Amino acid sequence: DGASMNAGNPNDLYRWNSLHRASYKGCFAAVQFLVEQGADIHARDSWNKTALHLAAELGHYEICEFLIQSGSDVNATNKNNQTALHYAARQGCASVVVLLLKAGCDPNVEDIQPWGKLGLSALDYAMEGRCDDVISILEPVTEWCTNHTGKLRETRANIKSIFFSRDESYFADDEWNAETLQYDDEFQPFSINGFGN
Repeated sequence: DGASMNAGNPNDLYRWNSLHRASYKGCFAAVQFLVEQGADIHARDSWNKTALHLAAELGHYEICEFLIQSGSDVNATNKNNQTALHYAARQGCASVVVLLLKAGCDPNVEDIQPWGKLGLSALDYAMEGRCDDVISILEPVTEWCTNHTGKLRETRANIKSIFFSRDESYFADDEWNAETLQYDDEFQPFSINGFGN
């Protein structure tokens, strides 16, 4: 029945239900069947993730598209205030990033770190992973970037020194120099409508 279908497995660390697992594994036919049988697309696992979070994390475009068309909340957040966009950006899944933006996912949502500092946006995660195609998509629609305030340098500096703890040589090039990085004064942001909404 619907209740058992939507219940998380008590023996599973993440308390995934069938839809969570199918979405993560990329089993589109199973996802479609479960939703048609009444599976709750808004059900959360132990980390407050939805099926959309899990599909986005692995770049399963077709599943993400189906879940969105079925009414999944693109701005749903997990325990750390991360949306599906955070996951897609971190993994460099450009097609899923565009899909989520077109569906209305807010690129300006910042997550919550355990120590209560350094909220990171999807763009921050794309930068950490050097996902250039995703960076080029998110830069024009992320407020702290388009406003090019001091937060741009501050956030990149914090990413370097606190959050990701990479070897110093990883950030040796000028692109990541938090003191000199600037945007051209001619920089003109465009809206999410540029993606075809």
